Amino acid sequence: MPSKAAVLLILLSLAALGAPARAEDVEVVLSADLAAYREALAGFKEAFGGPFAARAAGEARPAGASDAKVVVAFGAKAARDARGDGAFFIYGLVPGARVPPPKGARGASKVWVAPEPHRLVAEVRRLQPSLRRLLVVWVVPHFAEYARQLARAGAPLGVEIVECGLESREQLPDCLRAWGSGVDALWLAPDPFLICEETALTARSFSWSNKIPVYVSVEGLLDKGATVSVAAKFRAMGRAAGKIARDALEGKEVPEAVYAEEFETQIDARAAARAGLESAR
Repeated sequence: MPSKAAVLLILLSLAALGAPARAEDVEVVLSADLAAYREALAGFKEAFGGPFAARAAGEARPAGASDAKVVVAFGAKAARDARGDGAFFIYGLVPGARVPPPKGARGASKVWVAPEPHRLVAEVRRLQPSLRRLLVVWVVPHFAEYARQLARAGAPLGVEIVECGLESREQLPDCLRAWGSGVDALWLAPDPFLICEETALTARSFSWSNKIPVYVSVEGLLDKGATVSVAAKFRAMGRAAGKIARDALEGKEVPEAVYAEEFETQIDARAAARAGLESAR
């Protein structure tokens, strides 16, 4: 029969591990029943490794979800629909820098759609070995920190980051006129206040006229004139969210932003040829 000391040690060990997760402890909200969100949900399930409740944005919350300790949103619509006073809020597949957490949330963490800055710069440099100056454009102020991280990552590779933070997307033509002749490539931040059909067409015209590739981190822009998309994989973003959800549930410290471990590069062959990136693989 175990001694009292041994029993106490076992109880303390179990307490340190925390109580097993219940489905109502974690709520996952999807913006829609689309492949991207289903992939993210599958990745979340792989990494989280425990029970959770899931629903689509706009649907009634499952029984007990109001007591959720962690709320995860995949997509902008889901992020707006998320609820949970006192819950830790995690969001991904949301273009833009930050999303305000639900009222009463005890903290928030974002899974970026763009790769880690050093990986993004390295990939662009791999595709374009002659790259020396990369123009980085955004509107939402929070992207300035990402641009600074790009600059730190680019220095050892011999890549200078030219920062162009705009007050509105309407200033993009002025930015391109001011800096365009002195750069080798352009990266448009995944910023909803920057990206629209008009700015995509402006970037395409600039790219094709000057033989300067346009890089993005939103796959959907490839058919609108972007040359290359370098973006985190949906399933990998889900796995990143699952890992930090598990940490948040266990009371561990969670960073304000995390990056997926895997990204995908897609190239529009026609746009690459027009932009002078014919050697891209």
